[in-house]
Amino acid sequence: MAHVAFELVLWLMNGTAFADDTAACAALREADFSRIPDTPTQVITSTILPARDLVAAYCRVEAYIVPQVNFELQLPANWNGKLLHQGCGGTCGMIAVIEADDVLTRGYAVVATDGGASFDRGRQQVGLQ
Repeated sequence: MAHVAFELVLWLMNGTAFADDTAACAALREADFSRIPDTPTQVITSTILPARDLVAAYCRVEAYIVPQVNFELQLPANWNGKLLHQGCGGTCGMIAVIEADDVLTRGYAVVATDGGASFDRGRQQVGLQ
């Protein structure tokens, strides 16, 4: 997973500050990541989210790795070259980027996955009753 995120990051960065560049972030949707060894990847959406409070602007990427691992990557404008990969922490089956403001503020890219599983929240609620 980490190498996929870095492939996306390196493509997007291309030696420039990208997160203020809506076109660069949006271009990820059209990029071909199908040839990443062992992990063909498809970007679903990529959107610039504006800076707020102390959090820098960042590019939010939603994508999946064939056959079924969905993930979200948040790449800040002030990227420090480091990546935090959040585990699912009991929420496998859904993507939960949890409390990422602090690490985004410090320039870390953040990625989280659904662990290759998915669940129906309605069914989960029934099971909890």
